Amino acid sequence: GKANLVEAHDTAVAATQRGYEAGMASAKTTTDNAERAIEEAEQAEQAAAEQSMRAVAASGQWEARIAVLQREMSELEKDRDEAQRALSASIADTTLAQAVLKEQS
Repeated sequence: GKANLVEAHDTAVAATQRGYEAGMASAKTTTDNAERAIEEAEQAEQAAAEQSMRAVAASGQWEARIAVLQREMSELEKDRDEAQRALSASIADTTLAQAVLKEQS
């Protein structure tokens, strides 16, 4: 009877040990999976942040380009206005010259 009791006890201890090890392995797997998920989330977050920084940089470059184009447009408008004034002056001179010639004839 005592041998059976010892054997039952050993079996119970072994089963408990196996259960404990299985539980630990399962917990470790869960922990590993959670750590991997966190790592992947952090990488995704970092990638998103980098992408957003690139987008901001790109929009900054566009703003700079737009500012340059606006300055160039402004210069062109000034040139156009100057040409317009020169043309008006030239027309006035021509008109005056015609009037003088008319009077002389």
